[in-house]
Amino acid sequence: MNVSKLIDRLTEWAPTIVLADLAFAIAAFWSGIVPAFVIYALSGATVFVALPLAGRRLLSIGFKSREELGFPRNRDAVKFWLFGRGRRDETYGLYLACVSGLILSGWRPPQEYLAFGAAVLAAAWSAATRHWPYEEEKVDPGSSPG
Repeated sequence: MNVSKLIDRLTEWAPTIVLADLAFAIAAFWSGIVPAFVIYALSGATVFVALPLAGRRLLSIGFKSREELGFPRNRDAVKFWLFGRGRRDETYGLYLACVSGLILSGWRPPQEYLAFGAAVLAAAWSAATRHWPYEEEKVDPGSSPG
């Protein structure tokens, strides 16, 4: 299995991993029987999964000019980022789950580290699955489909 296919698999499984991490952080906080080293290892693994996921897309767009990304003006690029255009619909539900998980995990270490790791993975997944204007297929309105 090459690296590209592995990152595609991570992209598919990232929301599930985020929700599982949040559920584990909440259960660990409320039960109090999970050793700290297990939580630290799991939160480190979650952030380790997020790095290639975020790097795949962000590095590919990082060296492009705004015109190459499909923005004619700077303010269009700022609006794109601020208003969350191009994101998948599931992104906001995942962010809400992360905020809820942070609150329910008590804002206390080490459980909060796992919830923060899940939030980092959710942000990396959002960046990896974002749809950019330059990716839209340019179709001439006067041409026929056949």
